[in-house]
Amino acid sequence: MLRGAGASRTTLVADTSGLKAGDEVVVERPTTQAWIDAIGMHGMFTPNWSLRFERKVTAPHTTRASSS
Repeated sequence: MLRGAGASRTTLVADTSGLKAGDEVVVERPTTQAWIDAIGMHGMFTPNWSLRFERKVTAPHTTRASSS
């Protein structure tokens, strides 16, 4: 599982070894109170759960993976 911003096409990862173009991954965005406050979504989101986005790796690099 990759952790990062769901809307981004590039996600920073600790290690891309084992990732190749075409791999399907899940990007997870934890919903913390600080994040909810930052985006002004009080009442829409609650802390301590995660948004998950299915992505396909298009170009793995050393510390980031591009996806579609």
